[in-house]
Amino acid sequence: MATSSVATDAFSCSVRRGALTTAVELVEQGRAVFWTWLTRLRLPLDELSLSSDTGAALAKELQQLSFRLCSAFDKSTEDQSLDIQQLTMQWDDVVSRIRMMSAFSRFLLPPLFSDLRKAAEEGPVIIVNASWLDSSWDGASMRPVLGYCWHGSVSLSTELRLYEAGWTPPGMVPL
Repeated sequence: MATSSVATDAFSCSVRRGALTTAVELVEQGRAVFWTWLTRLRLPLDELSLSSDTGAALAKELQQLSFRLCSAFDKSTEDQSLDIQQLTMQWDDVVSRIRMMSAFSRFLLPPLFSDLRKAAEEGPVIIVNASWLDSSWDGASMRPVLGYCWHGSVSLSTELRLYEAGWTPPGMVPL
């Protein structure tokens, strides 16, 4: 079972139970897993570097470890597996020390619902979940959104179902 499937299935279960805050956090955590690992070794460390002398030292150490890990993964052999393991442990230690700094307590962690709520202050947030646990689009949970009507939701739901079956709605570009 893929990680993305676990996240979307957890989202569906939480929505069914009415735990909407948990649902949003779970789907965001699932989405973040992939992106965190993808960007984990190539970090923007400017904010950490500018925060203090300690932050600058930790940023430099993390950057050096990230470079060494990237190099080790690029040339990975059996002999290097111990190096990779040791570098990973050092990397995790530096990340733990960064998280001890008050402004960086959530460094490289997925955002909490309270953080995500701030993103919605400027306008609506729409979460589309494609879990096989809740494949009937008829049971979709709709919340009122200013400027968006129920008919539009049903129309979008129908288009998504048809798209899943192989039909490309006008104006939608297949990936």
